[in-house]
Amino acid sequence: MIKAWKSIIDKTRSKLSMWKARTLSFSGRATLVKSVLGNLPTFYFSLFPAPIGIIDELEKKFKDSFYGGVARKRQQYIGLHDVGGAGLGSLRHLNLALLVKWWWKFKTEPHSLWAQIISGFHKHQNRPWYCFAKHNMGGVWSSIDKAKNGFWRLNIDVTEIMNTIDGGLTWRSDFVVDGNFNVARLRSRLDRASHPISDGDFWWLNSVPKKVASFIWRAKQGRIPSVVELAKRNIPITSPRCGLCANTEESAS
Repeated sequence: MIKAWKSIIDKTRSKLSMWKARTLSFSGRATLVKSVLGNLPTFYFSLFPAPIGIIDELEKKFKDSFYGGVARKRQQYIGLHDVGGAGLGSLRHLNLALLVKWWWKFKTEPHSLWAQIISGFHKHQNRPWYCFAKHNMGGVWSSIDKAKNGFWRLNIDVTEIMNTIDGGLTWRSDFVVDGNFNVARLRSRLDRASHPISDGDFWWLNSVPKKVASFIWRAKQGRIPSVVELAKRNIPITSPRCGLCANTEESAS
């Protein structure tokens, strides 16, 4: 199964070469990574739960490219803007949200041929509220069914996404926009569950110019090339003192 994901890793590696990361600005690297993320083949992600090793390898490549080198441990979080990240989000959560969308399609298209076939195989005829796979049965739907394990790992109850009312399955309005399931909203909810916002987290505001907000975010991440940060990277410094006041070390704080 892991071999089937090799093509995605190879394409990602070719598009995120380190020379590109080192020659682009912060905004340029963010644009490059978002572009590659947006063009990832979603076929595998929407049908199969990606192996943890594959997700980790892909996210490491994105992080290294985003930071222009090997990302330090304290710089590992590049999640969505609304949880204080850099706006890139988690591939694991994207994978989970795409799988869940099939549950929604299954219940909103009950008369389609594919939905009737799944109902027949997994014995859903007398359970209109049910959309999960039959135990000990393989196939694509069983792979999609594994998405519920992702909710358990994040301590999220599936009823936060959907619920049963009068014997039928209903979806939370937060995740359905204009009659369509919104993958981005569910992905954001999963990001918030794995990275709760604290008082010290960064808030991205639309009223603040993107260039200013990016600079402040970089300062919080320790990415402003002040004397202190340059010294941490073993770059020779004549004096750690501030060039203006000469009283304290030059830092971003």
